[in-house]
Amino acid sequence: MKLLVLGLDAATWTVAEPLMSSGHMPTLAALAGDGWSAPLLSTDPPITPPAWTTILTGMDPARHGVYSFCRPDPQSGLVSSTNGADRRVRTLFDYLGDSGATCGAVNIPWTYPADAWPGFAVSGFDAPALDGASVHPSEALSVLRGAAPDYSLHAYHGGPVEPALAQMRAKTEAILALARFCPVDVLFAVLMETDTVAHVTWPGGDEIAPDHPLSRVYREADDGLARLIDELSPETVAVVSDHGIGPCHSLVNFSRPLFRAGLMRQGGSPVQRAVLPAYRAARWVHRRLRRPVQGPGDAGGGGRINRWAPRVDWEQSLAHSGVGFGWVHASDLDAAVEAVMNASSSESTPPVTSVTRYDASPEVLFSIDVDAGYWMGPPILDAAEPFLIRDRRHPAFQAAGHRREGLCLIAGPHAARGRAPDPVPARNLAPTLIYLAGGDIPEGLDGSVHSDAIDAGHLLAETPRARPMQTEREPVEPHASAGGAEAVERRLRDLGYLE
Repeated sequence: MKLLVLGLDAATWTVAEPLMSSGHMPTLAALAGDGWSAPLLSTDPPITPPAWTTILTGMDPARHGVYSFCRPDPQSGLVSSTNGADRRVRTLFDYLGDSGATCGAVNIPWTYPADAWPGFAVSGFDAPALDGASVHPSEALSVLRGAAPDYSLHAYHGGPVEPALAQMRAKTEAILALARFCPVDVLFAVLMETDTVAHVTWPGGDEIAPDHPLSRVYREADDGLARLIDELSPETVAVVSDHGIGPCHSLVNFSRPLFRAGLMRQGGSPVQRAVLPAYRAARWVHRRLRRPVQGPGDAGGGGRINRWAPRVDWEQSLAHSGVGFGWVHASDLDAAVEAVMNASSSESTPPVTSVTRYDASPEVLFSIDVDAGYWMGPPILDAAEPFLIRDRRHPAFQAAGHRREGLCLIAGPHAARGRAPDPVPARNLAPTLIYLAGGDIPEGLDGSVHSDAIDAGHLLAETPRARPMQTEREPVEPHASAGGAEAVERRLRDLGYLE
């Protein structure tokens, strides 16, 4: 095998390095000692769908077309889940296939439906189920189920950590079985538990004890990596994350300034409007009786009272907070930007750092200071909620929020040595991995080979080959039935990514 890539969703050096130095992650420590490592600079916003898609394609979200977990319908205000069919461009697996390489992909988010390149593919948690649309070739499905009958697309969202560890072991068994069934030149697999367990169990500070559930997840990832290396004997190993994670102290509610400016209007049926004060009172009592929320696994605790949750009058609204995570959709973008920026500037530490507007688009993206402990989630549709939510009992509150900096490590005969202080942009990973696997790099990517990660002598002897190649992808049918879409949306609600 030429190249093994293990993705650890939301993994960060702040958690990994103490475990490496204390001997709890010996595999990662050995790779770091022999190879090159650096922080990774994620996309904006630093969330799973656009970040992993950028890593796979070498293109930024504006070009690859995957922006968030969901897409809004501006007329109805309803949202639906996105998936890999929303991606408009080809991936590193396609380019490597053009160069004659075979590839395997397992559990990479936002790769549903599975692509049919030479090798095998198992979609990530945007897939409704493990079936013929999420696994290619069809024979690989029986191989996976035979080796790992407990393999699941459902993500951990609270409770004891042992089921999450068992899922990680099941993923490792499936990866190895698929690699035996169909040996490939390049294998790329992702483990999600480094993200989902962090969201739920982060203790509040920056230090994670060695026996903490999240530390156990990192140690399990290290054990699984050791098994993969031992059996597959890859020439080069890369370990990457799509973004980082850290403690959250405030949740930014972009709906609040839109309500206050009259751009969003509270709605609902006459009965719902009449009982809204009672709903808010019941919700306040419910929060007082709850323990402080540890993450999205505790969210959605409103039970029966949620049927009376506030609604928005979409016909009378000129703006809404889109699919959350900093996106705002408006017919009057100037007014929406002014409302949000005024709310931000009134805070002692303004959470919003910049605004990105896209040509001919009815949406803007507000970037927030995630490194200062601010985070954001799905849109909150109650005009009474504050701009900054600090109540850890709030159902939308998460114990940890994403950070722009993740991790990147490359070890092998052609990798550089040492730790680089500057982060590698996520868009540089695809061309760098293609280069390390011996493939041709397509012209016109947003990213480029990250030369700092490559041994200088090898880079001089083997100049990266860039040539004209098709980068646009043929349109793909999403495959998801109504029931399948509901399954994915339930998964997203469990994780706190969808209201």
